[in-house]
Amino acid sequence: MAAALARRVSALLRPLSVSLCSKAPQLCQLSSLVQLPPVYRSAAAAVRAPLRAAASLTPRYSILQRVSPLIPSLTQQPSRSLTYVSLKKGKRKTVKSVTDRFMRLHCDLWIRRKAGYKKKLWKKNATRRKRLREHVFCSKTQTKLLDKMTTSFWKRRNWFVNDPYLKYHDRVNLKL
Repeated sequence: MAAALARRVSALLRPLSVSLCSKAPQLCQLSSLVQLPPVYRSAAAAVRAPLRAAASLTPRYSILQRVSPLIPSLTQQPSRSLTYVSLKKGKRKTVKSVTDRFMRLHCDLWIRRKAGYKKKLWKKNATRRKRLREHVFCSKTQTKLLDKMTTSFWKRRNWFVNDPYLKYHDRVNLKL
């Protein structure tokens, strides 16, 4: 009865050992080097012995080490492109992309163009192109972030000749 049970178990485990040998040949080499003691004379025990030996030699990793190659954002820290201090004088620096993409009004609001206003215009109809050319106000959280990313030089009031934004610099009846 025990021999029949051992034959059934070995028949179930044989495909597992074959697939392991095809995926990891070093396991098969390792299983041929392992000498079986007289205790492991049944077929099921003989199949299990190399697997136990290989499992004891594999390095143990924490769950973070096993998952981090799959999700790289777990190990990378978030970063802003803001250089907090300069190396020469220790003063705060401005992020140049902020001054290129956004404009600060004197009423402490920031305006920007809509996203995609110059991308693939050939496939957009005229009304969509017109809507994308409009300027929109940034939200409160965006405004705070943009203020942190610029220095006081960009927050001062400028007077330009024929300024198209002159009527928007002073906020009248507009709550933020």
